[in-house]
Amino acid sequence: MKKRIIAVLLTGVMMLSLAGCGGKTESSAGETKDGVSTESTETVELKLGHPLGPGTSQHIYLEKWAEAVAEASNGKYQITIYPSSQFGEARELVESLSNGIYNIGWVDSSTMDFLVPEANMLYLAFFFEDYAQLWSAIDGNTGAKLTEITEEKANIHLLSAFSLGCREIFSNKEIVDLSSLKNLKFRVPELDMWINTFKTLGMNPTPVAWSELYTALASGIVDGACANWETIALQQMYTEAPYIWESNHFFQTGFPAFNLEFWNSLSEEDQQMFTETCLEIAAEQRANVEELDGEYKEEILNNGGNILARNDFADIDEVIETYQNGLWKDMVAQADAQELYEIMCTDTGKNP
Repeated sequence: MKKRIIAVLLTGVMMLSLAGCGGKTESSAGETKDGVSTESTETVELKLGHPLGPGTSQHIYLEKWAEAVAEASNGKYQITIYPSSQFGEARELVESLSNGIYNIGWVDSSTMDFLVPEANMLYLAFFFEDYAQLWSAIDGNTGAKLTEITEEKANIHLLSAFSLGCREIFSNKEIVDLSSLKNLKFRVPELDMWINTFKTLGMNPTPVAWSELYTALASGIVDGACANWETIALQQMYTEAPYIWESNHFFQTGFPAFNLEFWNSLSEEDQQMFTETCLEIAAEQRANVEELDGEYKEEILNNGGNILARNDFADIDEVIETYQNGLWKDMVAQADAQELYEIMCTDTGKNP
């Protein structure tokens, strides 16, 4: 009787040990590597958490990727997507993925600099002129080098980047040239990179919590801020700050990604499957964001907003030259990222 009780208890322990954030749910005979079965008949459940809402383009297309993976793998891999920071905020997600707490995850490129300082090169203000230039770099040698660095420093393998939109400057004062930006009280988060970015334009960076921005605009505490088109439109920022410069100063990206040890445990065939399905879905997601951007801009114009195209800003060449000879160099040196910076310049046709 005792033996039977012990056997039951041991069975329960073994079943619990199979539960987790990336494990097999159907067992069969076969070797395993780092807890991942090498048998093609295994069903492997993967749980991917991200900080964005369930209605966002990023979540919707992560769900589409999960469906594509299930189909391409004939049901071997089942990815469940958990939105709204259920597994932690953006930085926590990167740290947990790096440490192997999760086998799969979401990496916001703006929150990975604590492990990969070179990632801040994607946030050199005004470096990328448009989406086409951004993607040519990220899908080219720039992305390949960043993936290599991220594997080495963070123990994370990046897949194809999703778009989180680009940030535009909006103000309650007309924006046409550098003189119109001088001393503009501009809302920023309390982060050095942001403060230095807008000081370079002669603005007066003013830390204000995002939740207080609308009131701060209405009361004159600040004159302007920046956000992507979705936020400007849906939160109706244009009602208090109707002058919008399509500056494209920051392009924001996020990556579906794997813990490197888990990734290396996969067969080449499975690695190729994850890579190719993500590449296809990421391309669709990027196109979706650009389509939505167009709809948001039309909504803003129809409701009294004014939009100045990036290159219609009178001093755009001076702006870029000022950053290239100042803040870009400082950020490159701080991140020890000269090699990556030079690759970025090559990918985008710039002189380092």
